[in-house]
Amino acid sequence: MLRTVLALLLWMPFTLVAADAPRIIVSIKPVHSLVSNLLYGITEADLLLTGLQSPHNHQLKPSEAMRLYSADVIIWVGPALESFLPNYLRKLTNKTIITLATDEHTDVTTHLHTDPHRWLDPILAIKDSQRIAQQLIVRYPSLKNRIVTNLELLTQRLLALDHSLSGLFASGTEISALLYHDAWGYFTRRYHLGIHGIINPQPHSQPGVRHLNEIQQTVVSKGTRCLLIEPQFKPRYLDSLATNPGPTVRLVDPLGADEPAGINAYFNIMQANAGTFARCR
Repeated sequence: MLRTVLALLLWMPFTLVAADAPRIIVSIKPVHSLVSNLLYGITEADLLLTGLQSPHNHQLKPSEAMRLYSADVIIWVGPALESFLPNYLRKLTNKTIITLATDEHTDVTTHLHTDPHRWLDPILAIKDSQRIAQQLIVRYPSLKNRIVTNLELLTQRLLALDHSLSGLFASGTEISALLYHDAWGYFTRRYHLGIHGIINPQPHSQPGVRHLNEIQQTVVSKGTRCLLIEPQFKPRYLDSLATNPGPTVRLVDPLGADEPAGINAYFNIMQANAGTFARCR
């Protein structure tokens, strides 16, 4: 009997700590990395989408729905990216839902055809991290000091990254590349990069013959060196564009499918993609 009581006494504090720990889930890996920096030394956030899953057309699984239901805080970009989430989020109560795309006038009931890849601008990532930190402090006021300290450290890392990427590209650099779809607007505007065009404005549908002919003419007339394709998409018509001699197909990935999740993921994703862009100058 005594052994049982002692075992319970030893077990209870850890159970209470685990029960009281923040339960936070983040939709995509780059934002999860920012949140992981904010929560460093506090807890680990859950990551909803991993691997090659595209948030544009993902189908929510029952196990994923349960993870969302179990969370106290849900952090996502917005309906223009995670189009599978709005219907489910509307059903949840007593949750802190942090939507990053609010400056584009989106909410959980609205789907706007805007560029939602906002994390590809490190300065905007600082603003989003500040917004996340503010709402986490409202939800968990006892963690304010640690979150504020972590935010300061994260801001310094993001400023250093931005400085590094700015040094990689001279202002007004032309990137001799066609992008598979229009996911890189924040990145190209931040670093003043010019590109040769977009292969497929609607990545989940097949472009028309006329548009593909126009793209082929662009490749020839501008001497395009690279076709920048994301690993989630493997269009069959690429072979007709990547002729020999002709442009090289290179992978860029705003979501970092192969990058391990964690505090360094965002920075590794950004540096890897910037390096690929730089090789296409």
